[in-house]
Parts: sequence; C-alpha cells; structure tokens
Amino acid sequence: MNNINHYHLSRILLTILLAGLLATPVSGDELEDLKKQLESLMAKVEKLEEKRSERQPTNTETIPIKDVVMAGQVPGTWKVPGTDTSLGISGFIRAHMIYDIGPRPSSAGGDVASIHRALLEDDPEYDIRGDVRLAGRDARFNIETYTPTNLGLMHIFMQTDFKGDPDNKASRATTNRTAANVRHAYAELGNWLFGQTYSTYLDRSIFGDKVDPTGPQGRTMIRQGQLRYTHYFNDEHELAFAIENPHADFVDADDENMVDGYPDLAMHYRYENGQRMHQFGAMVRRMGIKQDGPIAADDSVTAWGLNTSGYYWFPSRQNRLTWYLNFGDGIGRYLEAGRDQGASITADGKLDTQFGYGGFVTFKHLWTDTLSSNVDFGMGYYDLNPEESPDANKRLLSSHVNLIWVPHDQLEFGLEYVWGKREVHDGRKGYVSRMMVNSIFIF
Repeated sequence: MNNINHYHLSRILLTILLAGLLATPVSGDELEDLKKQLESLMAKVEKLEEKRSERQPTNTETIPIKDVVMAGQVPGTWKVPGTDTSLGISGFIRAHMIYDIGPRPSSAGGDVASIHRALLEDDPEYDIRGDVRLAGRDARFNIETYTPTNLGLMHIFMQTDFKGDPDNKASRATTNRTAANVRHAYAELGNWLFGQTYSTYLDRSIFGDKVDPTGPQGRTMIRQGQLRYTHYFNDEHELAFAIENPHADFVDADDENMVDGYPDLAMHYRYENGQRMHQFGAMVRRMGIKQDGPIAADDSVTAWGLNTSGYYWFPSRQNRLTWYLNFGDGIGRYLEAGRDQGASITADGKLDTQFGYGGFVTFKHLWTDTLSSNVDFGMGYYDLNPEESPDANKRLLSSHVNLIWVPHDQLEFGLEYVWGKREVHDGRKGYVSRMMVNSIFIF
C-alpha cells in the first residue's frame, strides 16, 4: 500500500472515530475538546498530503518505459531506447611479442610469420637473426544489431582491425601508427546474407587455436563481398550458395589489366552434430586479361576449386582432430599464399591455368578446462612453369605448436613456436623459425 493510501485511510479512521465519539454520551465541555483535537489532527493530515503531492512528479515528468535501457533479445546486447533494435559492442586487444630464432621473414615490420615470403638462402639478409617486435595491431572492434522485421530477424555486423600498414616509415618508428581495415560488414535477413565476410567456399571453424594469425598452409582465407543464400534442412544440415566478388590473379600481370566480367560462384554443404563435422565446398570463376606491351594478351579462362574439411572429438572430449584438403585448377588466391598464381601468360598471349593443392591437419588436446595445446602441419603446392616463374613459390610447409591458457572468458594467454619452409621453382629455399607470445583482453 502506498503512502497516499495511508493518508486516505487516516482520514477515514478519524472520521469514524469522530462519529463514534459524537454517539457516545459525554458532557458538553468534553465533547467540545474532543472536536477541537480531531479537527487539529485532520488539519495536520491535510498538510502532510499537500507536502507529499508537491514532491511527486507530474505526468509530464514521468520517464516513459520505452525510453529506459533494457536488456536486448540476444545475450550481450541491450535495447536502443525507443526502438526494437538490440545493440551489441565487443572486441579485443591483442598484445604480442615476436622473437625470430631463424631468418626473419621479408615483412620485417609485420606481425605474422609470412612463410610465403621467407628470405631465400642467397638473400643478403638471410643470416640476420634475433629480431624482436612488440605490437598491438591486431586489436579488433565489433558492432552488431538485431532488429525484428516482418521478414524475420535482421542481423547487422561490422568488424575492424588495425593491421593496415602505413607508408610513412617515420611514423612506424615513433608512434607505431597503423591503419584501420574493414574485416566484416554484412547484414543477414532470414536465409540471406549481403555484404563482406568469409567466402562461402571456406570453412572457418576448423582453423584451430593459434598465436600466429596466419596459416596453416593449405587453407583458404578470403573475406569478400557476396550475396549468399543458405538453406537449413535441420539443426545439423545446411546448403549454401553465393555469388562473390571476382578478382583474377595471374603470374607477372598487373591488376589494371585483369578482366573480371562475372562474379565467382561458391557453395558448400555442411553436416555437424557436435561430436563431428564434415563440409564440402566448391568454387567456379571466370578470369580474363587484356594487355599490351612486350607480351600482349587477350584471353579468358574458367578456373575451379574443391575442398573438404571436418573435425572429430574423441569420446573423452579431451582430444580433437581437424583436417582440411583444398585443390583446383586455377585455384590461385583460394589457396593460402596462392595470390597471383591462378594462371600464367604463355608466349603467344594465352592464359594457362595453374593447378594447386594443399591441406593441413591439427590435433588439439585439453589439459584442463582452461589449458590446451594445438599442433598442426600444413602444406601448399603450386604447379607453375619453372622457366616462366623461377621465383614463384612451388612448395610451402608450416607447423605451429602452442600452449593456450584461458583463465577467464575475457582473458587468453598463448605461447607458440612457428616453423616454416619455402621452396621456389628454381630450387632455392627459405626458412622461418620464431617464438610468439600473446595476451588477449576481450570486452
């Protein structure tokens, strides 16, 4: 019962009391005294009511419920006041240290192993050892929204990191300045996806836990614009089709000479039940070129790629085996480090698609609920003409061995050894050997 009801009740009781006293046989003087006392009490009650009403907000001062911030319909989000949209903000800061035991990669200012650019044995800098770098360039920031519509729940997601390389060398030396990159920017509505995200061809779920952001070799890692439709048969089976951004990639050809007249076509079928998963992907693309110069070329070719991937949790749920196999004719950029190796230009100005294949296996062991280790081995092979492309990569090998500690949902620490080998078509080789330590703080 609120305060104002208490006041009303007091008045009612006083009135009843007054009526009772009036009905009771008392002397005239006594009755007059009682009347004065009751009137005094009633006056006090009325004054209290007046003071309380002065402290209450008017109807125009009351905050409407629709403008109060409330929890969103998806965990980790909240309702935007005055709308049905749920908003979420998240991301992480990744601070890491790198120590090159062996020859440093040619990207000496970078944060990844870059095995495909490892210095070759005849390079003047091949004997440089002991580079140390500390950075936080892999920090990420996410914004996402969920809005109910008459077509279903609309989900919008954007993610950026800060790994862009500025051209100004002085700024790197004094402020470690970086540039923001858009990693993901897409919307999902019903079964449809619009925007930029991972290619429908690849399987992101089997990459494993690593400290090195790249690798293992043999995988596909592409984020690009696309229009995708996914059909969910049930909770375990799905089939997805997409048209995606085209980008022809040839050996010794400039981007401005590429002809991208048709979108790439990609699809995958996926089965997953929690203990095991299998996925099959396919890609078809049309690549063209038109250029003048010493080697004039005006041609187009069709290229394709296939992959299969999966994982299996052993019954103890302490060990998981993951695999990925990827191959195709003219697969190029759809194979890790295969960019610009989709086709070569022959002496008569025609395009010759280049076959490539690769894959990896990863074994994960859970020591405790918070401590785990991962070991992987990956390989990529690129079948180019050694006479036309002696400096192009022929074979890449990689391996990661690590220890990952996650003491809290928002904290992660990792220690990892990375090894890699590069071999080009004329037989020269290069190596990468480094230790990496990182700390991830999630918000």
